[in-house]
Amino acid sequence: MQMKNCTNKKCTMANPQPLTSFGKNSWNKDKLQNQCKTCYDAKYVGYKAKYYRDNPEKKAAYLVRCYVYQAKYRANNVEKVKAIKIQHRVDHPEKYTYSTNKRRAAKLHATPPWITAEQLEEIKWFYITAKELQWLSDPTDPFEVDHIVPLQGENVCGLHVPWNLQILPMSLNCSKGNRMK
Repeated sequence: MQMKNCTNKKCTMANPQPLTSFGKNSWNKDKLQNQCKTCYDAKYVGYKAKYYRDNPEKKAAYLVRCYVYQAKYRANNVEKVKAIKIQHRVDHPEKYTYSTNKRRAAKLHATPPWITAEQLEEIKWFYITAKELQWLSDPTDPFEVDHIVPLQGENVCGLHVPWNLQILPMSLNCSKGNRMK
């Protein structure tokens, strides 16, 4: 196993350390940072967290800039973004399976036991209608069933019931995320 010394004189870890203890840095000859991850995080991550904690308006402005940049990129590179998502799904099927099953479990737990058979049929109708409306929609932006109050929202969790469902284009549904709009 290859080892490396941390350059921080106050490093609390024993030197030398395994290479897995160092972050990546393409500028260095060995392509690793000079300080171990523990020292690097203590110095730079702590500084950044303190800076943004002291300047919340700058963090908000930074996040808006990031969001705007990402939205522009996605709008200008639709096919590339779609290909990346598909490739990610192929490369990491376990992550896709995990998120799908997590969503399914949330939906099951969000379906109340007191719901009637007619209401379950109404829920099924939403999904059938969304699928049938495909011919009306742009092929790159199909219709999806959306929960008005999200099942896994940050502050509130909705139910999987007919009066909490609506049919939206995928782009609008994705932009909504787990938030109420």
